[in-house]
Amino acid sequence: ILAVICKEYAITRRVLIHGKPNKQARDIAYCILHFNLGLPIRYIAKRVFLLRWHNSVAVAIKYHNNLNTDIAPDREFKEKLQKIQASVIRKIKTEI
Repeated sequence: ILAVICKEYAITRRVLIHGKPNKQARDIAYCILHFNLGLPIRYIAKRVFLLRWHNSVAVAIKYHNNLNTDIAPDREFKEKLQKIQASVIRKIKTEI
């Protein structure tokens, strides 16, 4: 999943996890890990992104749940998320 996101945003995995990349890339990673894989927010924060606090993951999930598609940035986020989710699903199906 992280590899697909890194490829889409042209960043390395290290930058995605440890650096300050495009915030949208991290938010999309949080959402896919939570909604598609069903991972808990604290697990994503502590085990995947090695964060001390889980607040950034919770904020991203809350943002996703409150998207207003009438607003352009929210609509773009949702479209990008759906595009990456489709790519992730395709990659998982081909690797199994």
